[in-house]
Amino acid sequence: MVEITESLKPLTLKKQSSENFDRNAGLKFLTNIAGVTSVFNKEFETRPEFRPLNEMGPSELLPRLETDIAYISSLLSVDPPPLSVPCQEYIEFLISLPDTSPYRFLSHCYVFFKDWSVSKTTLLTNFRAHLRLVNKMKSAFYDPDCQNLEYVLNMLASGWTRSQKDEFLNEMPVAYKALSDSLLVPFL
Repeated sequence: MVEITESLKPLTLKKQSSENFDRNAGLKFLTNIAGVTSVFNKEFETRPEFRPLNEMGPSELLPRLETDIAYISSLLSVDPPPLSVPCQEYIEFLISLPDTSPYRFLSHCYVFFKDWSVSKTTLLTNFRAHLRLVNKMKSAFYDPDCQNLEYVLNMLASGWTRSQKDEFLNEMPVAYKALSDSLLVPFL
């Protein structure tokens, strides 16, 4: 039986946090998103149990994020920043997860790609306006990564046992919390 006991409460952005979110913070945010995306892509490429996810096609998200990072870096005349400490900790957790539970790892992967796919256009449009960027964010454009991931996960899940499916589903609240703690909370 799958139980989801709590959901994420909407994160509030205070006026001071909004004013502090400048181009450098925006660059760090995109760098963190790219860091997490690269972990998922690397695991798809290197682990045989994730081979179908690698075969779904190349990720379009990561090259677009890298283009946006290069654009903002060139505006600021800086190198891309290192990952934030919470993001590094989340990445270390993600890297260790497939060894203990590939189903929990896939749950984190699904939550990340689904949330990014659903929110990226609005988020990056507002992000661009707030930071007064001229160019549109390439990452805001449609990419098939999430849809392809959903199709392949459905195919893989058809061979899972009930307990494996429960493990995947029960990890979702943990994935939402970890994702917001590592990628969003540092900027609030």
